[in-house]
Amino acid sequence: MKPLAVHAFNPSPLTGRGNTTWLLPGHVPTLIDAGTGEPQHLDALERELDGTRLAQVLVTHSHIDHASGAAAIAERMPLVRVLKMPWHEHDGQWRVRWEPLTDGDTIAAGDGVITAVHTPGHSPDHLCFWEQDSRLLFCGDLAWKGSTIVIPPKYGGDVTAYLTSLERVIQLAPAQMLPAHGDVIDQPIELLRE
Repeated sequence: MKPLAVHAFNPSPLTGRGNTTWLLPGHVPTLIDAGTGEPQHLDALERELDGTRLAQVLVTHSHIDHASGAAAIAERMPLVRVLKMPWHEHDGQWRVRWEPLTDGDTIAAGDGVITAVHTPGHSPDHLCFWEQDSRLLFCGDLAWKGSTIVIPPKYGGDVTAYLTSLERVIQLAPAQMLPAHGDVIDQPIELLRE
C-alpha cells in the first residue's frame, strides 16, 4: 500500500502547516480525513485521483480540521461514502450523512484492507486506521512528531483514555505512523513512549 499525502491547505496556530489527508489509490480509492473543504485541497485531491472516482472518506474524528471538509468533498464528488465513529453531539454540525464505524471494523481501502482502531483521548470518537500487512497506522491526532497533542476537555478530551490508547497502539507495533499533522513518524514506538 503506497498512500499519497494530500495537503489540506488549512494552516493555523493549532494545525501547524495544516492537515495532511492520506489518499489510498487502487481498487477502492479512499481518503483518510476530510480537511476543511478548502478549494485547493479538493483540486489537489482530484489531481491525485487523476480521473478515478473517490469511493470513500474515512474520518478519524469530529474536530473541525478533520471532519468539516466532508460536505465539500461530497458536494464535488456526490457518490462518495463518508464514514466515522459516531459522536452524536458533534456529527450533525457538518451537514453530512455519516456511515458509522466502530472499533475493529475492517474496510476495503485502496488495494487492501484496513481496520478501525478506537483510540479515544484527544476526542471520544478518535479512530486510527491500521494496515496489518504493511504495519502502517494512519494515526490522525494520536501523535505528532515534534509537538504535543492537545487533550481538550471542552471537546471530549480525556488524558487517561489517551494514555490507554497510546499503550494499545504500542501493542500493535506499527512500522510507521502517518499523522494528520507534521512529518511521517518513522520510529513510532520511541515517540509513543516519549
